[in-house]
Amino acid sequence: AVTSAAAVASVSQIELGSKRAGLRFDANDNYALSTCAISLIFSLFVATGTRYAPMRTVLTKNLFPLKLTLELAALTILSIMWAVAMPIIVSGNAHYNAGKDVPLAMAGTDIWNANLYYSSWASFLLCAYLWVEVFTLSDRRGTLKVDSSSSIRRVHAGNTFTKRWMLLFLNSVILISASIGVYSSPSCEGDLLKQTPYCTRALLGVLIGGVLQILMTLGVAALYRLRNMSPGQARRGRGNNYSSPPGSSMLSARRLNSGSGLMALLSLIVQGVNAGLLTSPTGGGPGNVSGTLYFGSWLGLALAFEMCLRYLELCSTSSRSSSANGNLLRSCGRSVKEETTVFEDDDDDDDGHDASTEES
Repeated sequence: AVTSAAAVASVSQIELGSKRAGLRFDANDNYALSTCAISLIFSLFVATGTRYAPMRTVLTKNLFPLKLTLELAALTILSIMWAVAMPIIVSGNAHYNAGKDVPLAMAGTDIWNANLYYSSWASFLLCAYLWVEVFTLSDRRGTLKVDSSSSIRRVHAGNTFTKRWMLLFLNSVILISASIGVYSSPSCEGDLLKQTPYCTRALLGVLIGGVLQILMTLGVAALYRLRNMSPGQARRGRGNNYSSPPGSSMLSARRLNSGSGLMALLSLIVQGVNAGLLTSPTGGGPGNVSGTLYFGSWLGLALAFEMCLRYLELCSTSSRSSSANGNLLRSCGRSVKEETTVFEDDDDDDDGHDASTEES
């Protein structure tokens, strides 16, 4: 709500100033202003409603198929609207190509209106983050089941890893869009300019930070899919009548955690190389100034680094029960539930019992 209000104020000031100067404010600019206003209204309504239990129940109740709630529907609408509005707001090339009288957030490669640029990006990223957060929760109400055991105090069956992989996927889409925007700009027109380091690194941004990262994310999604499938489901898909034992899976938890953890490490390396290529001032990196490429590159690196820390935490925490046997590597893939994060509270008493649910 706060970031949307800042975006509304910035666009409104631009529109009022344009009218006073007799400049043209086209339909795309009006759509950007409408998106900021609708985002402000929706966010205020949902934020206020979640403060009261009866309204929160209505917002988080499954009213439609596929576990679609009013909260998730609102976030979906806002995310789509912002995804359409962001190219209008932050596209500096559109200012020149369309012959617009007034730029919004960027003019060429320069940030013309910093307030609008940062507030619109913050609104879009927050909408996307909240959509991923709610979409990947098994319980749309935000309650998380808690299991107690002697070796692991708290096991929250949440969306810690799936949420981060989806955020990394969305960031890769942003990097592809921004890199293609640079590669198709007047700075890379013609065969001669496309061979310059500025343009070749933009193309590498599409391939490394975008396509390669998306392929790794889809690989992790395939691992999770195999984890959720039983051998009987796979054989029935091929026309064989076979029922697997209860609780069986085509992929063990140890292999799932090991495979996805390895992908997280590779993602950290890929994002580090991508950030170095795009943001380095030496060699003509196209993202060496403040802009979508710059922030998208470093955001991808930060997401990959933080996800590696989560896998390291999972590995080190689950290994405590088997550290006496010196079996650290195998313990990193112990039988931990899919989409599970391990947290440990050292202040809890040994004879205490955890609550059955926690509200996120």
